[in-house]
Amino acid sequence: RHYVVNPGHINDWRVGNDPARTGVGFTYEDPALGTLTSDFVQNRKFDDTREIDSIMLAGQSYFWDDRIIATFGIREDDFFNSSPPHFRNSINNQRDQIKYDAPRITELSGERTETYGVVFHATDVISFSANKATNAGLSGFAERDIFGLPGEQGQAVPVPAGESEDISIMFDLLDGRLFIKGTYYETSAQKESSFISWNDTNVIAAVNNIYANLAEGDPDATPPIAPFITEAVRDNQETLAEVGTTSNSSEGWEISATANITENWRLTVNASEIDSTIADTFSEFTPWWNGSTGKPFFSQFDQNFVLPNEGPFPDGTTLGQAIALTESGATSVQARAGQTSPGQRHYKFNMFTKYTFDEGVLKDLSLGGGARYRSGATWIQTTSLGQQEFNGMTIFDFVAGYRLELFGIPVDLQLNVRNLFDKSDFSVVRLSNFENASGGYDIAKYVHTPGRDIRLKARFRF
Repeated sequence: RHYVVNPGHINDWRVGNDPARTGVGFTYEDPALGTLTSDFVQNRKFDDTREIDSIMLAGQSYFWDDRIIATFGIREDDFFNSSPPHFRNSINNQRDQIKYDAPRITELSGERTETYGVVFHATDVISFSANKATNAGLSGFAERDIFGLPGEQGQAVPVPAGESEDISIMFDLLDGRLFIKGTYYETSAQKESSFISWNDTNVIAAVNNIYANLAEGDPDATPPIAPFITEAVRDNQETLAEVGTTSNSSEGWEISATANITENWRLTVNASEIDSTIADTFSEFTPWWNGSTGKPFFSQFDQNFVLPNEGPFPDGTTLGQAIALTESGATSVQARAGQTSPGQRHYKFNMFTKYTFDEGVLKDLSLGGGARYRSGATWIQTTSLGQQEFNGMTIFDFVAGYRLELFGIPVDLQLNVRNLFDKSDFSVVRLSNFENASGGYDIAKYVHTPGRDIRLKARFRF
């Protein structure tokens, strides 16, 4: 997908075509943020098969003249996931080659989800509710590996699991014309898989880079340095890990209100706050690193050997320094435990209103609009900056609808305009951990506001 602010000025392109498949994006200047660069991600072709067999039981009971309502639900899932590996095509440099004879198979049985809830109608106006739920499922990274046990190349991504609890108070006011609900909730998510966001050294790439250098030596050195290990040892021990796991706990509140101001004028408002904390991250690395194919294995070779293929390491890095940088990279990620979850936006606010005309020349016409606000993303810098919370974003939307008949067929037309004022804004997500020449920090990741999006929909009713 491409959209261009001004076709005549390449510096205004937010996303551009990359016909040469170089993977190099466009750089452009923003008065507030400086030089920003958009990069391209390689195409990847997948041919995964995922099957889920489920059995569920749910029930609802009423007590005390229907003033108390209790619910429960239990579901068990059996998962089957087949993911053949994909490789880069040497002709067009895209990952579109699939090896069907060696698929990664993941099978999980009896993964359970449970939920229990109760509602108490204290009066006709005030009600209370409480819910508790657990869940488990197949990871979105089921076709990949994490660090295995000591001596293992890799192991299957674990089942992500979670728990949640919430309590609410609800008010039904003005004969049903105003409904207000306030909720407090706590959640936890265990062993969620993702690509690790590294503070310093990419540990997975670092481990395999060390293995590659040990298997190649340095034939260009004077005198040449022979390989320290054979390719067979490298293939047998080099890690297959691609992702890591993180556990989080969150708490927050949400207030929502729906007001039917008149029969044809409706207003909804929602505000929420969340505070998410990292409970554990990348813990599977340490047992492997301390095992027979990790740090002890690397430490038996010449620690002064300069890696000819630096990979994620600085130029001239020795084997001993590479070991230290790898361990430091993992430690810096694991040190996030107990800190705020990166990337979260603490506050959100939404408001939407809609008015429908029911008489006169504007009969059957509806007009509405609203605002969406989310606060800035949080990020913990490993520099002296510490925890950062960047700029938030506010977007306005517009909607219009009209009901008519075409050739005797009822038709509903709806116009949706997102980002009504075509606001061009950048929300910073994280900064670089390294000072630039001016003593500041470059932007490492940002989110750009999608441009104005206009869609007209027609629904025919028969």
